[in-house]
Amino acid sequence: MSIGSLIDTAAAFDDRLPQPHGGSLAGAVDALHNGRLVVLCDELGASPRFDLVAAADRITVAQTAFLVRHTSGFLQVAMRDVRCDRLQIPPVAPGADRLGSQQCVGVDASTGIGTGISAADRTTTINALGRPQSVAGDFTRPGHVVPVRVAACPPRGDSAALALELAELSGSYAAVFATLVGVADAAVGLPDRRQAGEFAARHGLGLIDNTLMTHLRSV
Repeated sequence: MSIGSLIDTAAAFDDRLPQPHGGSLAGAVDALHNGRLVVLCDELGASPRFDLVAAADRITVAQTAFLVRHTSGFLQVAMRDVRCDRLQIPPVAPGADRLGSQQCVGVDASTGIGTGISAADRTTTINALGRPQSVAGDFTRPGHVVPVRVAACPPRGDSAALALELAELSGSYAAVFATLVGVADAAVGLPDRRQAGEFAARHGLGLIDNTLMTHLRSV
């Protein structure tokens, strides 16, 4: 299916579903496809988690610096099991019978970086994780970027799975995501819905929740 068809499919769902945060699935897919960031809400419980998300192959150094500034600084890259296997990136705690996504051994790009910790270095590594042609030798282990293996049937609210599904709809193989913290009057800790919405509006970012993703999965 073409990118245009995927966006049209998302738009069809947007027409049928409420938009509690003023965002749209089609808008989020289009944003990631065109190299922009979105805010994704897991929408679980009274204190939802908000992640900044980008397509791994398209994120820029400036965007990585933005993620580091406005999040925990712990950057993860969601990928399918088969891709992690191809790149020889094992989980930290292997387990065949799992329900949620698994964090993997951290990696750095094997060439084109310094210490691996700078925004430029981490962007190089993230871009390499998102490139379809990358191979295992393109990475050293351990490193400063943490890949995440997405479960085949992830539970509702699995942030890695939600981020990856958005990236795949935009035509990418991997999604970089990090948890939003320290927003406005939430100088420390996680923002609430109002604070996250104000942050998204201030920076011109789309904000969607997993209700839209759940409906799309049902097709």
